[in-house]
Amino acid sequence: MHKVIALIMTGALLASCATVPADRVYNARIYNLSTGEVVPAVGHTDRAGKSVVTAGPTLSGETFIGEATSIQNAVQTSSYGGSSISNPGVPYSTYVSSSSYAVSRPGYQSGTAILVGNKGTVMDIVYQVNLTGTGQGEGRDNKGVTYRIQF
Repeated sequence: MHKVIALIMTGALLASCATVPADRVYNARIYNLSTGEVVPAVGHTDRAGKSVVTAGPTLSGETFIGEATSIQNAVQTSSYGGSSISNPGVPYSTYVSSSSYAVSRPGYQSGTAILVGNKGTVMDIVYQVNLTGTGQGEGRDNKGVTYRIQF
């Protein structure tokens, strides 16, 4: 009986490994758009799509720690329209207009990250990354400095 339970547990464990991607490490560079300083960053992603992110040190010695989350393959849609009657009482004088759009970026994950520095700087970053770990984003800190991030 114990062997049957062990076999079932082993099979369930192996099946879960085959369907859930392994933990990943992403290396990135954060570019300060005011000074040109490049700050190294590393993200450790777990199986749920959440990451612990560390960055630094900067030239001033500040180091950062924070977290990031992402959502994969979002499709953005919007539609709007209107109608008006140009000559009331006259047949076929109705004007109708409609417009819509959709944006899809297959294979990309959109995400946000927040990094808190040991000297009080807080970075708020939005990004997109593909499944191979290549991506880009932008952000701003609580002092008004803007950044670009490259994965």
